[in-house]
Amino acid sequence: MPRSVKLATLSMTNNQLHVYAEGFPGVIGCIDATKVTIIRPQRNPEVYFNRKKNYAVNLLLVVDANEKILFYTVGPPGSYRDSRVYRRSNLLNLISTIPRHWHLLGRCT
Repeated sequence: MPRSVKLATLSMTNNQLHVYAEGFPGVIGCIDATKVTIIRPQRNPEVYFNRKKNYAVNLLLVVDANEKILFYTVGPPGSYRDSRVYRRSNLLNLISTIPRHWHLLGRCT
């Protein structure tokens, strides 16, 4: 079962908001996902087997400019694409509560 924590910066006020990336006012953090290699699970190993030919779980992170983890979820099987991990996490609901002038930066591949 995926495990999650709350996005800490959602409680920030406008006065507390810092510019975390030069030229990107209102950036509260960056988002990325990665695969963490694991040993072959005994239950449903095929869903953990990814395109890189190893067994893995997904890790989705949001960090601020000080490398403080604001949100994470770990546990979805390694065969899941990043977009599926994001859609299945509660981050989607949390992001909808962020004021429009705040932003998360991420890469798209």
